[in-house]
Amino acid sequence: MVVGLATSYATAMALTIRESPVVAVAELIIRITPGPLAERLIRFVGQLDKPLLILGIILFLLAMGALAGSLSRHSVIKPIPVWLVLACPGAGAVMVQPGARIVDVLPVVVGFVTLGDRPVRTGRSARHCPSPPRARVA
Repeated sequence: MVVGLATSYATAMALTIRESPVVAVAELIIRITPGPLAERLIRFVGQLDKPLLILGIILFLLAMGALAGSLSRHSVIKPIPVWLVLACPGAGAVMVQPGARIVDVLPVVVGFVTLGDRPVRTGRSARHCPSPPRARVA
């Protein structure tokens, strides 16, 4: 999960995209939140509204990553719906930004492809792999 977020941010920076997918989702949440509710929340948390929103999004992503990680113990395929549930709204939030272009969704795609930060599976778990041979001491 961390690798997916990192590669998404790195791609957004490399392409000089104004907002990363996480920030785009935060902006979308801000835009669709009804005015009176948004005003109450801002009064409650003050100027920490956007940082707290981004923190909440990241915590949600990490929780979903933990869920996907537990699903991946049983199958490489099982976590894919979790990743799709995360990537599709992220891509949508990026595309509804004013002036968005199709290339702006590339960080979401890169993040989706690299989500899970797990090694390629070989059919055997790491605990059953033999240790590398040790060098002999003369």
